[in-house]
Amino acid sequence: MSAKFFRRVLHPRSVVVIGASAELNTIGGRVMHNLLAADFKGTILPVSVNARKVCGIRTTPDLRKLKDAPDLAIICDINDVSAIQAEELVQSACTTVMVLCACDSERLAPFLTVLKEYGVRVIGAHALGMIVPAIGLNASVANTLVLPGKIAFISQSAAICNATLEWARERKVGFSHVLGLGDSTDIDIADMLDCLAKDGRSRAILLHVDNIQDGRAFMSAARAAASIKPVVVLKAGRYLPLTDMHVSRSESYTPDVVYDAAFKRSGMLRVQELQELFAAAETLAHGKPLGGERLAILANGAGPAALAVDTLLANGGRLATLSQETRESIQAYCLPSPHTEALVVTNDTINNITNNTIKGDISHQFEQVFKALVNDDNIDNLLIIHAPSISESPLQSAEDLVQSYKALGRTSVNIFVHWMGDTSFRATHDTFSQAGIAAYRILENAVKAFIYMLRHRRNQKLLMQIPESRESDILDGIQQAKALIADWIKQRQLRLDTEQANRLLACYGISSVMTRKCATLAALENIADEIGYPLALKIDCPELEHAAKVGGVKLNIKNVEQLKATAQSMQTQIAKEQPDLNLRGFVLQQMAEHDYAHELRITVACDPTFGPVFYLGEGAHNWQVQRDAVVGFPPLNHNLARYLIVQALAEDKVRDRHRHRALDRDGLATLLCRLSQLLLDHPEVASLDINPVLAAAEQFCVLDINLQLQAHSAKQVRYAIRPYPKDLEKRVTLKDGQQVLVRPIRPEDWSTQLAFDEALSPEDRYKRYFGEVPTLDEAQLAKLTQIDYEREMSLIALSVAGDTSDQILAVANIYLEPDKSEAEFAIAVRSDLKSKGLGKQLMLQIIDYCRSQSVQNLTGMTMLTNQSMAILAKNLGFELTRDMEERVLLMTLNMKTNMNMKTNLKST
Repeated sequence: MSAKFFRRVLHPRSVVVIGASAELNTIGGRVMHNLLAADFKGTILPVSVNARKVCGIRTTPDLRKLKDAPDLAIICDINDVSAIQAEELVQSACTTVMVLCACDSERLAPFLTVLKEYGVRVIGAHALGMIVPAIGLNASVANTLVLPGKIAFISQSAAICNATLEWARERKVGFSHVLGLGDSTDIDIADMLDCLAKDGRSRAILLHVDNIQDGRAFMSAARAAASIKPVVVLKAGRYLPLTDMHVSRSESYTPDVVYDAAFKRSGMLRVQELQELFAAAETLAHGKPLGGERLAILANGAGPAALAVDTLLANGGRLATLSQETRESIQAYCLPSPHTEALVVTNDTINNITNNTIKGDISHQFEQVFKALVNDDNIDNLLIIHAPSISESPLQSAEDLVQSYKALGRTSVNIFVHWMGDTSFRATHDTFSQAGIAAYRILENAVKAFIYMLRHRRNQKLLMQIPESRESDILDGIQQAKALIADWIKQRQLRLDTEQANRLLACYGISSVMTRKCATLAALENIADEIGYPLALKIDCPELEHAAKVGGVKLNIKNVEQLKATAQSMQTQIAKEQPDLNLRGFVLQQMAEHDYAHELRITVACDPTFGPVFYLGEGAHNWQVQRDAVVGFPPLNHNLARYLIVQALAEDKVRDRHRHRALDRDGLATLLCRLSQLLLDHPEVASLDINPVLAAAEQFCVLDINLQLQAHSAKQVRYAIRPYPKDLEKRVTLKDGQQVLVRPIRPEDWSTQLAFDEALSPEDRYKRYFGEVPTLDEAQLAKLTQIDYEREMSLIALSVAGDTSDQILAVANIYLEPDKSEAEFAIAVRSDLKSKGLGKQLMLQIIDYCRSQSVQNLTGMTMLTNQSMAILAKNLGFELTRDMEERVLLMTLNMKTNMNMKTNLKST
């Protein structure tokens, strides 16, 4: 959907209720009641054939008789889900339809077919509805009113929606939007993330997911949204049955570990429980973004403080360290502690009571310590825990703290509070909420809220990391690999054995042990002598993924006598126990060095939702991906591969046991990147399973591999993250004969991008950024180079001559609407290369690219003084419009018109 359509979906001016009723126990009655109770500012049009009025509003029996086209039509009765009703909706010029009633796919299909043909979008079926408090819109069957706020909430479950809204009402947490999508048959989570990403009313997004239909669309939208504001996601189903890799390859099931990896790769923050989602809502409603990771804990009891520290450290957090000045200033008010960490426990009531007389002002002590901590530059975040005390009421202590907080004025320290006990929490929650302080009923939730914000901050930093500059490995064997695969497919050998697969891996510089097949017992001796002892012996059976499961593997065979005896015994035993197996002979392998080596397993499987995914873990035959592996998405660069390895080590999926021969992370990252490149170069590779690959110091050697081919074209492989579009690379010749390579930007181009930006003249920088902009920082460089090829493109022109090779000469940026109906471009050419035709070459490639993406309108903007750009755009068929107020020139090209059409210059 385009941005304009998004605004119409979320902010309808008129709502038609089909199946409206005055009965509150019906869907139509609940919708009418909610619309009227919320005081919707637009027009409400009930449609009913049985009543002339509903809730005092005149009805219409026929949509086609409406004078104005409705923005939103709500269907409340399953009898109205029909092709006939869809035709009436189309004739009424309605743009969006929401189906609240439950409806099976068979009944829904003809209804959707008609609407889709005319571009009418559908929310539902079985949707809870849409709530936008700022405009008084409650077009839903929700059971409670919703307060206005700055959090958007998207859910596929009406039950989760209602539970969340009930909780929020009690806690006085408001929402900018509540979107209950139901079955997501048309408008889905990706659409709504695009809707809300740039919505000014939404400071953060809460997301509840049942399932995702389109992995690429979801990850693209999620990454775009998460780069702008926090996105917190809850998804159930972590422990659905998962026995082995066969399940993950099924056509209908996506393992939870894949969803988890998708959320992380998109920059979202996942919570595991509904209470944690509520805690996230509380934090996002009242907290500030974390400015740092250091947490101090202030408590009036040692026991609660210790519990908080346990939860913090167990989840990867860390305590701040108090400055010497702070320690000295609070010493008189606190229990003695030998530690410098910011765990501060004030003297509790018992320690201040002698002969039934309270010594000292407990509230004053707490206030003085609070002020000292907030003013300590070593502290970024402060968790305050207050246990019930006989010296003061919970409400009074809360009010005192709020007064101290307000007296500080603006502070960068993020405050979290937990007043222990349900009675204390209920008494103080409103006080904290009105002051903009996040308060938690459960201590662990208070700490976890901080941890989740911390993880979100780290995820965002990870997304903005600049990859190290590395020389690309030149793989001369790509064409050889293409020939091998073509030959195997021609011969219909779609399942490769280890010997064949090793030949393919060798084309990408991936080492494997020498492997030879042997059809008969008689031939074993000669092949064994050729390879050399010791050997590994395996049965050759195409039906088995892992021969060891049936006793078909024997290691460390040291001589010919042992080889013959083992082969004969193995053949006899398998023929007796597994007579149906098709034994084609044996496989002999050079025996690899296992001492101190890590046995790893790397699997690539095609997930039904997200396409090809990597699984990384330790070698095992009883593998369960949910338990034993971490997940990564191709394409992998070195940075992403290293992150996957670090994650595997942190989660104990790979154990770095041998400290004197530690796992070579760089070497493993290179191996993963080469496998990723193999997949991208050869879409015929459907799956592979390397089990194991031996990692000994810097040496990596594949021992056993199963590889499956598929006979289809690259267009049929849909990666969750669109790979680098190599087909856009093009060599062009400038007017002076200089050769230039134009290609999409890559993450490793950050250093040359920085050099290009710094080389621009002050005048060109001003034209590029419409003002004076300082040198780009790391986050800006990462955003410019780590782009999502699915919805934006950045073409760079590189010199390919001599000492200037790989210098960026020009940059063209293209930003597409999510539905690709419109695109906006911007071009910058290095100051000393103007008037050589480079700008025109880039413009032609921009136009070609936008045509390939079915873009309808291409727009750009430049300063009025940039006459060369204006002339070029005019010659290429752009319509030019002066905006004298903003002092800019607007350029618009209708992609359906003649590209060489001359245009007249308009003024506004």
